[in-house]
Amino acid sequence: MKKVALIFVFITVLVMTGCLSVADRYGPEFASSSQSQNGPVITITNNTGQTCYFLQFSSVTAKDWGDDKLGETSVLANGRGFRTRLPEPLSVQNRYDFRMIDENGDVYEKRDVLLKENINIIFTIEDYSHNYNDN
Repeated sequence: MKKVALIFVFITVLVMTGCLSVADRYGPEFASSSQSQNGPVITITNNTGQTCYFLQFSSVTAKDWGDDKLGETSVLANGRGFRTRLPEPLSVQNRYDFRMIDENGDVYEKRDVLLKENINIIFTIEDYSHNYNDN
């Protein structure tokens, strides 16, 4: 718990001092992933009312969530979208699970989402699952 609180304080200081990626938070309407992948582009939009610090997704058959797609220096502000490319074509994998974790440790999940090219996956308060610190 102390480690999570310390990380939160550290990230807050970085945000307040402008060390985090300001363009991704406040600049263009959409931040983008720079990963080179083969699948279609999708958009994940944060309408939870909170700033999210972690964004993960994986195929429904995967055993874990995978890497944080925002990276270490970006956050996804409320009302903003994040564009990224899926790792595989839809003909190979078209169902994914999505998870966002906000600044308070609240987890939002969407499971078994059937994807299509250029889909916009919108997270809202209705997608709240649990608090990460309660595990």
